[in-house]
Amino acid sequence: MAWETKCNPSLGIIETTLSGNVTGDDLEHAAKKRILLQKETNTNSILVDLSGMDNVIAGTLDIFSLPSELYDSEKASRNTDIALITSNTKQTHGWIRFYETACLNRGWSVKTFDQRATAINWLLESMRKPEQLPYVI
Repeated sequence: MAWETKCNPSLGIIETTLSGNVTGDDLEHAAKKRILLQKETNTNSILVDLSGMDNVIAGTLDIFSLPSELYDSEKASRNTDIALITSNTKQTHGWIRFYETACLNRGWSVKTFDQRATAINWLLESMRKPEQLPYVI
């Protein structure tokens, strides 16, 4: 298995680590597990560590379908903040940026970081933000 998802109760976040050669099935199963843990723990701060990822063996549609279909079909919370720790390989870096853009274009809060500490700080700051109230005319 090229992924692991767990709850980090001391930080109040869910952590997913993807490593080695990651397939489209790995991406889907990791996302489903993360969404399930979010529902169980009522946690909307997600840290995805991709720093150990060597290669993405997935098609463009596998990555695109996560924010465009899977998150909605699994009823993921729209209040989710996802911090991505990037990989140093050029091949995976492009896929990570594509995923980030696909998410942002669909209204998901995703941001990439080079360092774990910076990513965690962003998530912790996001947790302290007051709930956004809907704008009513």
